Amino acid sequence: MSLKGSFRGADFFIPEDDVELGRRNQVFEYPLRDDAYVEDMGKKVRKYNIPAVVIGKDYKQARDKLIVALEKPGAGTLVHPEFGTMQVSIVAARMKSSSRELGKVTFSISFVQAKDQPRYPTATNDTAEIVDTKANDALGAVLTDFNTGFNVTGFPQYIRDAASGLSGTALDAIGALAASVPGLPSEMSDLVGDIASANGSLSSLVGSPASLASEMVGLIGRLTGIVKQPVNALSIYRSLFSHGDDALPVPRTTVTRQRQSSNQAAIDTLVQRTAVIEAARTSAQLSYANRSQAIVIRDELAEQLDNHMEATRPDGSPISDQLFMALVDLRVAVIDDLTVRGAELPLVVNYTPFATLPAPVIAHQIYGDARRADEIVASNPVRHPGFIEGGQALEVLNA
Repeated sequence: MSLKGSFRGADFFIPEDDVELGRRNQVFEYPLRDDAYVEDMGKKVRKYNIPAVVIGKDYKQARDKLIVALEKPGAGTLVHPEFGTMQVSIVAARMKSSSRELGKVTFSISFVQAKDQPRYPTATNDTAEIVDTKANDALGAVLTDFNTGFNVTGFPQYIRDAASGLSGTALDAIGALAASVPGLPSEMSDLVGDIASANGSLSSLVGSPASLASEMVGLIGRLTGIVKQPVNALSIYRSLFSHGDDALPVPRTTVTRQRQSSNQAAIDTLVQRTAVIEAARTSAQLSYANRSQAIVIRDELAEQLDNHMEATRPDGSPISDQLFMALVDLRVAVIDDLTVRGAELPLVVNYTPFATLPAPVIAHQIYGDARRADEIVASNPVRHPGFIEGGQALEVLNA
């Protein structure tokens, strides 16, 4: 019985297996001695010799697709019904057809498993530490920007009251997010209490922009060390990415109203920028299941940082050069970190079972490990794990 396999998405049938394996032993024979010395040079690289058959009325299209796949440079994904999914490089390939067997082409392909490992020790940057450092720099620039954009001194009482109200709304939003964390750890309960305390002293805090900003930035930043799961942590920060966007704008008709408008924008952007920066910091502290998850978060944070780099003040003037460069540096650090770490993670690929099979059987075909059946079921809309429909593509990890 021929089983179905594929290389770089080009399908074929495999009637039999031929694998070269063993040890790399060097035999030394000496004059006037009856025995020999055998030096073990390590495990031999497995070489998979596959007779790949394409057959049927569309065999020409299948043949041409496989030829293209075999002639592409670099390693590619081999899906083997017995050995699972692996990254391989081609050692040799030949194609054979016969006029006695029309509609059939047989390829003789030799693969070796591709594993890129450095031969010598190499120095690498701690990309997560760089993100943390750049996040601290960006928060410093955000605080400086707030101090120059927020002011209630010398203005009527209603300007101070409006600033207190906006700050209270922001603190309430942070507190609501803290209280929404599943399980509400004791650290989060302490944070909720501190937020309530800060809310009670807003009348004095608004008179000191530096104190107000430091309090709010510190409260938001404490979420990072409490929430450990990527989905939970980033969903909390996402809720603050657009804080204040739905607030009614203050008409800038007088000098006093212009100040009220600038204060409102300063508070809202302080919360937004702090949330984005802390989300970036958190992204470097978390583990990811696969490369796709890391790349999605990388692109989302890069876009958020882009938005703040391009933002303007209420009067239309650009943000300060210091803040702009700090956000640029953080964006570069996040992209570098998640790109480097994402490259080491397994990639999500499509695998199509040739028949309706139980999840453990498919897991064994792909990974050689039936215990990974739950992983396949969790990643796909499977009606019943005992009967996964054949011919339907599944999303699986390639390692």
